[in-house]
Amino acid sequence: MRLQRKDLRRRLMVQFHGEGGLDYGGLAREWFYLLGIEVFDPRLGMFSYCNEQDYLLQINPSSSADQDHTLFFHFTGRLIGLAILHRHFLDVTFVSSFYKQILGQSITLADLQDSDPDVHRSLIWILENDVSEVPDLTFSTDEDELGDIRTHELVPGGANKAVTEENKFEFAKLMVEWKLIKSSSRQMCALLTGLNEVIPIENFRTFTVKELRFLISGSHEYDLEDWKRNTEYKGYESNDQIIEWLWEIVEAWDHDNQARFLQFCTGSSRVPIEGFQALQGSDGPRRFCIQKLEDLTRLPSAHTCFNRLDLPEFPVRRMLEERLALALKNAQGFTGD
Repeated sequence: MRLQRKDLRRRLMVQFHGEGGLDYGGLAREWFYLLGIEVFDPRLGMFSYCNEQDYLLQINPSSSADQDHTLFFHFTGRLIGLAILHRHFLDVTFVSSFYKQILGQSITLADLQDSDPDVHRSLIWILENDVSEVPDLTFSTDEDELGDIRTHELVPGGANKAVTEENKFEFAKLMVEWKLIKSSSRQMCALLTGLNEVIPIENFRTFTVKELRFLISGSHEYDLEDWKRNTEYKGYESNDQIIEWLWEIVEAWDHDNQARFLQFCTGSSRVPIEGFQALQGSDGPRRFCIQKLEDLTRLPSAHTCFNRLDLPEFPVRRMLEERLALALKNAQGFTGD
């Protein structure tokens, strides 16, 4: 955290302690991936899932209980900025309001739907129905803060101000502002400060939410035909039996196994918005490559800096499946990049 802005923009080289390997891009990709897992882990308490269906992350307002929370979010902003600057992806997806605050865009009631679906449904009901007979509805909200229920007033004296037909739209607006902005404003301010130290915030102003999401996280959806089209072969041809078997196996895998395979080969489970043609290597865009390995006793191996899979020409499909599974299972550390 002591580094100055000019230092943060220098070329990034990663060396894992106790492991071999020169960083031509693959080690950095793996570093961002592993660090992101730790930083955005909800068990840490700084971020939380809005639900367990799509695993969208949002800042946890209760993180303010940690005396070093602003330092953490300052660091997180730098991490996001460095990942973007060096064209690496973080394995995380945030709620829409998170991106909008980076972009300087207005927050609306619709943004509450992915952040807090229950409150969103409640506000929609209030706006569409007569609330004259609804008891105990005031300009306040009860929040669970580490097991303690605390009342936050949306306006001064809000706990004693009833919500009526005349002011319910104001109530909904203030509730959205509290839920998505004010409840975690210190954390977001620290994050934006860190991000701005790497990339000026105004540089993001022309992006859409979707574009910023792809810029930070890439895509976790794989177009297998696009993957095949943008694959080079060294020592093999695209119609060789071993290559046809490989793509059949990959196509039959579920998304998690496909992601694990892409992570194994490239150091990232995400794909650029432009597709596989824009995979990054040590010196810019570098397409996925499958190279023939003559030694049949070897497992398939990868050179993540070059997005390359070294693949022996196994004589039967079952052997290929077994060796691939073993290689992915044992894929830890870097030797040879």
